[in-house]
Amino acid sequence: MHVHHAVQTFFRYASREKADCLLHFAYALTRLARDTYEGGRDGLTDPSRLRCMKELQHRVLRFLMALMKNDANRYPNDIFVRLILERPEDLEFRRQLQEVFDRLLAQRSITT
Repeated sequence: MHVHHAVQTFFRYASREKADCLLHFAYALTRLARDTYEGGRDGLTDPSRLRCMKELQHRVLRFLMALMKNDANRYPNDIFVRLILERPEDLEFRRQLQEVFDRLLAQRSITT
């Protein structure tokens, strides 16, 4: 799914559906972050990617909190989706994010 289609799909969701999608996306970020840890050790294999993931998680949760409060000052839906899917300069990470988001949107459309 292209980012434009993801924006359109997310825009059509009711607030509750957006919240559900973003909760699952935030959880998926924690799973993706596991690839940045050294196996069986305390170090990191990709600190830069982990920082990017943490920043994205911060943005997702901040948007989610604003959504739950019905805060009109939150990012518009289209800008928010583009921020989380197009921003990472790491092309592999960007591909993973788009794949996760696409899967969540597809699951959402099956259940509605």
